[in-house]
Order: sequence, then structure tokens, then C-alpha cells
Amino acid sequence: MSDDVNRIRNPKFQKGKRAPQSWEWHGGDNATWQRQSSDDSYTGMSIQTDRKNTVAFFSQKMRCKAEHWYRFETDVSASFVGSDRHSGANLWVRPVIDDQPADDHVRLAGTLCTSDVLTLRGSFKTPPGTRAIIIEVGLSDATGRMTIHDVFATELIEPDQACHPMALPPPSRTLPAPRKIKRLAICSDDDSFAPLSSILSKRFGPKFTTTTDRKNWRAEESNVDALIFPDEKPPTGIRSLKSLLDLASRQAVVISTSAFTAIVGDGLKVRTIEQDDDPLCAKIAWGDYMTRGFALHDVFPFAHRGEQPRSQVQRHFRKGPALTKLLRQHGFVAVLESMTDSESTSDVPMCLYKSIPGGGLTVIDMEPMAESPTSADEPNIAVYLLLNILGVEQTGLGQYVSPLESEQEWHELLRDFTPRYYVFKHHGKTRENTVIQVGEDDETIGLPMMRRQAILIRTGIRGDDFAGIYGTMFFLKHLVRLDPPNETPYAHALTGKFRLVWIPLCNPWQPSGWQESLADEQVFEGDFDPGELSTIIDITDSDTQRLRVLYDHRDDDFDRQADMIRGLAGKFSSGRFFCRQGSDDTPVTRHDDRNWRTLAVKPDVMVDTNVFDTPLHASARSAGARLIRIEIPGSNQDLACNSIWRTDMVATTLEHVLGLQYGLIAMNRRGKPIAFGDHPPIKPGQCVIVEKNGTSPKRSMKAG
Repeated sequence: MSDDVNRIRNPKFQKGKRAPQSWEWHGGDNATWQRQSSDDSYTGMSIQTDRKNTVAFFSQKMRCKAEHWYRFETDVSASFVGSDRHSGANLWVRPVIDDQPADDHVRLAGTLCTSDVLTLRGSFKTPPGTRAIIIEVGLSDATGRMTIHDVFATELIEPDQACHPMALPPPSRTLPAPRKIKRLAICSDDDSFAPLSSILSKRFGPKFTTTTDRKNWRAEESNVDALIFPDEKPPTGIRSLKSLLDLASRQAVVISTSAFTAIVGDGLKVRTIEQDDDPLCAKIAWGDYMTRGFALHDVFPFAHRGEQPRSQVQRHFRKGPALTKLLRQHGFVAVLESMTDSESTSDVPMCLYKSIPGGGLTVIDMEPMAESPTSADEPNIAVYLLLNILGVEQTGLGQYVSPLESEQEWHELLRDFTPRYYVFKHHGKTRENTVIQVGEDDETIGLPMMRRQAILIRTGIRGDDFAGIYGTMFFLKHLVRLDPPNETPYAHALTGKFRLVWIPLCNPWQPSGWQESLADEQVFEGDFDPGELSTIIDITDSDTQRLRVLYDHRDDDFDRQADMIRGLAGKFSSGRFFCRQGSDDTPVTRHDDRNWRTLAVKPDVMVDTNVFDTPLHASARSAGARLIRIEIPGSNQDLACNSIWRTDMVATTLEHVLGLQYGLIAMNRRGKPIAFGDHPPIKPGQCVIVEKNGTSPKRSMKAG
């Protein structure tokens, strides 16, 4: 990497006799720093403290442009004890506006503990008037030790990540995979793909996952449902496209672009791109079972590390007659297209698929799935895509999200949201008074009716808890969708009994983690008349890896709802989320406990009066309303690459909780029938509706 790419001076802290050149120490006597070596080799700068509530860091001022994007990274090792969600090792930036450093810094990424060196990664757009920015790396509110191995900063053109939250993709259950994958084989002699074999073994089970040397593989011995060829060289015995297609007619086949090109020949070429400034991404170009959870033209991180420090690598097919011939004559479709910092290398196919009865052929590079993670968890989204390719059912209501960067952009999105979904009524022009309502006070989904009790859903409790914000939006847009046979069959029953009101943002939008600058939570003043409000449901992030549903008091109905929430989560969660996460009780910022695991959705349901402490809660409680809080595991620093399962958890849990205020609503959003209690098996797209007053259950069928 050339020196002009990294804007940080003395990035490894090696220069300087008494103190590291170009860096300023902040921490006084509360913490100590020391250069570290191992086996006579310099490893980095350590910071250590045994005093609680200590903030200690190194800072460096860097000249920059106003309203420009910059990417910041630091490699750290950390072992801390702390109780705050921002405790531990952190990477901050502080803009200098009109020669005055901002009072508060911006937390881009952090970790409490690591098992190995972890890259803390974040991007930041400088505010208007910024002439310089201060980079800060160190510890906050924790006791322990960290080592800073390297610091990196570079200017970006603009982040390519993009999402389309207002899009309404077909329900996942309507896009079944062509083949059920139970047994698979990975054929590779490249040690770099050992992590991929381990990941798939954990998902499908070691008894159903085999690893075979590529050179010794024989097609006639492959008694599996799927074959995976991740190496750059093709498998032994497959020397033509015809033989590869014949193999893919017997089982699903996933093969790398380089191996595929070597087999096809005929002038087909692969181009390798390596960038050390802008991250490389992939764009969804085709919608089917492989892209469940995405909308068309969503853009997400998809690359692997290059040979140069901080660089990223991506391969795609070269445009030309050979690629055109392949697509037209052989029926391949482009599933993903490249997104780079150049127009000439963007929008080029990088993942191909050919539908074949009995199997199917997917061409995609698998290095991103086997990549070492950063604080942004890029491998999670890559493995999610691979599991889609292998037909694993993973989501029902969740959707990929790359959070907007400003509150203004969010309000513009909301202003477009209500005209697109006409049954939503948008009230208010600022965050303080913005409310989204299903219908007017005296109507449901387009139908006039008598006035009903309200259920108030509040998100953005902290301002950076985006999973709750977007997950609620996804639930609501699916609730009111009217395209047969995809409509939600219980919508009229629920909205006929309750007036649904959503306050999207209770605190200022916090895309980059501004610390110590959170405004007081917006309190919507006003007294509620007895019986006016049924329930308040707050949705936010949890500080641990557990899904929690909290109530303000215990009564008979709490006991009923608690039992049902657990049962509904076990039966009606859209899938079993498989990702790299920590165990249940660990803090979300702890990385030493993270591993690839299947997250069985087992919510903790309990009474906790302390979380309902605002005047709004007090007023609602006095009017007889029930108070509920849903806490989703996760944080905004790694949301994008975990957004599909987290928003799915939000939307599905919200659906269950709302249904329990009605009585019982259980909808099957999966691709196979579900047995539930003494009800007949619930088919995909159908639901059971039981009113709270104990009337006979209603079986609601999907249209068509």
C-alpha cells in the first residue's frame, strides 16, 4: 500500500524515542502506555488501566475536506471488563469545524474483548465547515489492556452500500429452492477454505458435510445433494461445460468463477480488481430464492483481503462476446454485479446461475465467506447468501438494511413511504411530532369503522437502534400489502380491533454513534383517557445476545402472553438464524466469544418496571394501558451485515406481541406446514386467529 493512501502518520506508533511521533496522549495517570514486542519483533502500542471509568487514548489530527467520506480502521487486541455498551477498546473521530474541535466525539467501532487481532472499521462523512478531523484510538469505561497494532485512514469517493427499504419483495415462502439440501461436499485442496468447511459443517452437521481433496474427487462417488468447488482450479474430471451441466442436473453445484472459466474456455475471462481505498461490494441484479431477504439493486459488502495491507479483492467476468454468448445461448442469469470505484469495472456480472431440473449451477467466488471478520461482520452477509444458494430458509419479514446517514434522509424516506402505501397516514413534519398511523382514527385499511383503542409502537428509543426502526417498517408494509396471494390474512381483524400508531424516532438519528450527545428522549406529552390506549410497545437494542420481551407488571394475562411468546417464537420464527455471534449472555461488543452458531429464538419474557420510566409511560399506565418493551440483540456498528436476521427478529416478534393483544394471531411465513397446538396444520401463508374473549378460533386462508 502506498504511503499516500494511508493518511495516518506513524500508523504503527514505532517512530519517536520517548513518545510516539505525531500522536498525542490523553489519559494522565489513570492509564499507562508502552510499546510491545514479541520474539524481538515490534507488535504495537499497549494501553492499560486498573481504574474504572477511565478514558485514555492516543489522538492525531488529520487535514480533510468538508462533506467528504473517509474510511477509518485500526487493528487491536483487547481484554477488558466493563458494563457499558461502549466500554473497552474504541475507534473515535472528532471533526474540527471552523478551527474548533467538536465537543463530542463519534464512536465508529469498538470491542470489549478479542480472541485475536480484530479490525475496527467505520466510515464517516465530515460535516459542513470541517477542515480537519481528529482520530482517537484507546479505551473507555473499562479495566484491562489493549494493544493498537495499526491505524489507517483514507478518503472515499462515497460508500457503495445501499438498500431499498420501501421495496416489497415477494415473501420468502413464495420463492422455494429447487432442491432440499441435506448432505453436501466441499471439494478443495486449498487450506484457505478450511474455515468455509468448518462453517458449513456447523450449519448442516458434521455427519452431513464432507470435505474431499479436489484432485481425488470423483463424480461417480458424489452421493450428496450439493457439491461446492471453491478453488481457483477446476475439479478433476470436469473438462467441459457439458460435463459440468450434467453434474448439476444430479445435484446442486456451486463453483468459483476462476474454475468455471477454466472449464468453459471459449474466450470467457475473469478480471481481478484490488482496491485499497473504497470497499468492494456486490449488487443484487436478479430476484429469486437465492436473494431472499434482499431487494433488487441492494448493494452489500462482498470481497476478500488482498496481498497489500488494507486492500480488498473481487473477481468478475470480463464483458465481451464470450460472456454474452454464455448468457444467451446457455441460459445463465447474472445474480450479482460488481460495485467498485470505477464505472468500467462496475455493473459487471460476478455471480451466475443456471436453473437445471434436479440440481442447478451457481458460479460465485467463496473467499468472502471464509474471510476473517472485522467489527462490521462482513462474512455474515456472505455466508447468508451462500446458505440462500444452498436453499436454507432463513427469513420471512427481514430485509437487508444499510442505515441512512442523516435524519433528513430518514424523514424524506418517510414522506415517500406513506404515498407508496396509501393506507398509512403521515402526521407531523419534524422528529418531535412525526407519527405514522394505519388509516385515520375512524378507519382501518381503507374501511370506515368505529373508534378503537390504540396500540402505540415506539422505535428509535436511543436513536442508533436501527434494527427496531427498519424492522417495524418492514412489518407494517407487509401487514398492509394487497397483492394476492401475498396479502396478510389477519390484517383486517387486527386493525379492526386496534388503531396502530408508530412513532419511528424517539431520539435524534445516530448513524455514526455520536457519544455524550444524545438528546433527552422525546416525550409525547398528553394525558390518555381511560380505555383510549391499549398498549405501548417500545423496541430497541439489547446489550447482550438475548432477545428479551419485558412487561411492566404481572397478572394473569402476562402469564398467558409469556407462555405464548415462547411457543410462537419456537414455531413461527421464519428460520433458525445462522451467523457468527456470541453466546446468549455475553455483551454484544465482546468478540472473543463469537463463533458460527445457529441462533434458536428463545425470548426471555419477564417483568421489569425500571425500563418504563418516562412521563409518557406513567400517563399510559394510569389510563390502564399495558407497557411492553422488545429488546433485540445487536448494535449499529455491525447492523448492515446482520440486518436481515435482526429486522426479521424485530418484525416477527412484533407480529407475535401484537397478535397476543388481540388474543392469538399465528401466521405461517415459512415454506412448509406448521403444527401448532390442537389446530390443524397451518399451511404457508395461512394463519390462526383467536380472539381474546375466548371465541372459537378462526382459520384464515391466504387469498387464491
